[in-house]
Amino acid sequence: MKRTILRRMLLACLLILAASALTFALVAAAPGNVAALIAERAAGPGADAQMIAKIGNELGLYDPLPIRYGRWLSGALAGDFGISLRTGKPISSEFAARIPMTAALLAGGGVLAFILSITLGIAGAVSNGGFMDRFLHAFSLIGASTPNFFMAALLVIVFSVMLGWVPTFGTSGFTSWLLPWVTIALFPASVLSRVVRVNL
Repeated sequence: MKRTILRRMLLACLLILAASALTFALVAAAPGNVAALIAERAAGPGADAQMIAKIGNELGLYDPLPIRYGRWLSGALAGDFGISLRTGKPISSEFAARIPMTAALLAGGGVLAFILSITLGIAGAVSNGGFMDRFLHAFSLIGASTPNFFMAALLVIVFSVMLGWVPTFGTSGFTSWLLPWVTIALFPASVLSRVVRVNL
């Protein structure tokens, strides 16, 4: 058991490392000059080539890609993810500011997924081959195969734009959390409801 857990943890670390390396390489290969963006933000459109080159040298943007990735990885392991080009603030503080909102979304979606999976699973087991069981089976298939981004847009169009029951954005009240929670809960609830149904 311990060996299995250790092997899974090692594979997870390798997967995270590979994903971070691939993402870093894709960002580095993207068109545009980061030093020019920083210079324009500091000095406006009049930033000259000398200033851009100086910023690039200070940030190590002209170093080989493996060296830059190693520098970023060592900083990330220490909690330093760099500076946001959009706001100029440390990315770690940007993450920290968004943790409460993310936690609230995940907690609400998780609780709703649990409630829906138990309820739909029991309802399907009670029907046992009847109309409700077949309907919930079709509902689960649709919920498990529909991408979250499409479902989110569909829910906003129907319940916010057409019906006007909930707001389209913001955190003004309880109703503003309903659509995000439903979007998060739909996929796991669809899968787990079938697991509950089969076991019952």
